[in-house]
Amino acid sequence: MHKIRWVVWALFGLLLLAGCETPTPPPLTVEPPVAPEVSQPVFADCSKLDPARMEEINASGQYFIQDQLIVTGPRSAIDNVLAQVAEKTGTTFELIAEPVDFGHLEKNYLSPEIEPAFLQDPDVRANLEIRLYVAKDGVPLQQAICEIYNAGSEQDVFADPNYIIGPSPFSIGGSPSGGPGAPADPGSFPDQWAFKLAQIGNYRDPGLIETGKGVLVGVFDTSPFTGMMDDRWDVMAGQWDVLRDFEGFQFRVSHPALTMPTIPNTAGYVDVRDHGLFIAGLVHTAAPASDVHLIRVLNDVGRGDLYTLIRALSHFTQRTLVERDGSLGGTVINLSLGVARPGSLSDAGLAETEQWIESLSAQLMVARDLGAVIVAAAGNGSNQGTVEPMEYPAADDFVIGVAAVNPSGYRSCFSDAGDVAAPGGEGGKQCESAAIMTCTGDCDLALISWASQSPTDYAYWAGTSFATALVSGEAALRLERDWNANGGAWPTAATVEAAVYLSAQYIGAPDPCLGYGVVDLVSAMSVNTAGAVPPAPACP
Repeated sequence: MHKIRWVVWALFGLLLLAGCETPTPPPLTVEPPVAPEVSQPVFADCSKLDPARMEEINASGQYFIQDQLIVTGPRSAIDNVLAQVAEKTGTTFELIAEPVDFGHLEKNYLSPEIEPAFLQDPDVRANLEIRLYVAKDGVPLQQAICEIYNAGSEQDVFADPNYIIGPSPFSIGGSPSGGPGAPADPGSFPDQWAFKLAQIGNYRDPGLIETGKGVLVGVFDTSPFTGMMDDRWDVMAGQWDVLRDFEGFQFRVSHPALTMPTIPNTAGYVDVRDHGLFIAGLVHTAAPASDVHLIRVLNDVGRGDLYTLIRALSHFTQRTLVERDGSLGGTVINLSLGVARPGSLSDAGLAETEQWIESLSAQLMVARDLGAVIVAAAGNGSNQGTVEPMEYPAADDFVIGVAAVNPSGYRSCFSDAGDVAAPGGEGGKQCESAAIMTCTGDCDLALISWASQSPTDYAYWAGTSFATALVSGEAALRLERDWNANGGAWPTAATVEAAVYLSAQYIGAPDPCLGYGVVDLVSAMSVNTAGAVPPAPACP
């Protein structure tokens, strides 16, 4: 695969020995010379970060919650590392949320291939936590994170900013949370061009017997529903969800009782509370018998924070392991969202240690190793002349990153590069999000799906978010197919990923920025997944 692989944390020091400094040896005396002490390997010279730039970014709230950081590692090691950094920098670290722990995974088997390697040890998992802190006084947040990496390099302790997360709807030329378009005619929904290209709805192959039966699809997104009794988020008591009905389809909805932080700089953002519902409608159409679970991790303008997502994923994992006898087999995690990160880490005052988002990767790696297929939106930061790389978490190797195509099978003008592609709309000749407001009938600029704020209960929307939903539906069908073929045993996530990749094909001209090509649902049901999957072409 062409994505950057997430490096084993314990081996980072090998790459960074060049950053070590040796103290100046003492002057010569009549006494035997004393061997100089050599400092521990460091990830970066934290003192060289730009203080002014760090302060500017930290105060802006554009990329992460001001002064909040997420620390991952064994309990005692976290305490030791933070104490070291506090003494060195004068920074005070205050725990501000209940930690996410991995203790429930102590008895679960994880494969020897999982990275980082220490996750393979059940005793380590039993003591592993992800914590949210606020950093007070001392050095800027970015420098504190850099120092934690350096101090924790040999203790498996890592830190991330509490990044802002958001959906990936069509946003080029419009609001950062580009909203839905005009109300759509319900009669156009089952016959739309996107369903023809995706082979679902009224274009479903009559020979396709799979419906997603028995498969759970978790959609982590926004939610338009009210009166959800947020205090019912009690995993072990079974009060996990509320059943809701829309357009005659019943599905589960959860509103975690987690503090949704105030996200700055959202003035003028549009209401996107239907984003998750829109996705649920597409998943249901592709896999009508699947169990869709909509979990709110974003507010009404489509913004949330990384720690909220991590906690929701942890609760989802725990609950599903209970429901499915200790396995996440037959589960799809749909992440039509991404982490808002600066294009240049150094310009934001972040060291290159932030190339990977360890806290999120750890949670998703464990879920995949336990059987969950993870599908995420590539992002909408591109234009007709420039193609941006995938955002996280789509950029992780163990995630299917989904780009978007137009009715001709060419990359949508806004779409970032992906591992595969699916229908996502276009946006008009100038790639403007406002163009979908003019849509009527089967509009080739956008997809049609459920929208509670629309007077018709349907609306137009475009983006890689919605292409992602169609791939999640395809994954659900392949899971059911293999369950039946295997006599009641779920396939591995890698098997489903291989089916998606190997069956994809180019519809327009070959485009390496679409990875393996446009997904082919019917072919994905029969493609042979034995053997290695060749790497996808690299997007220039």
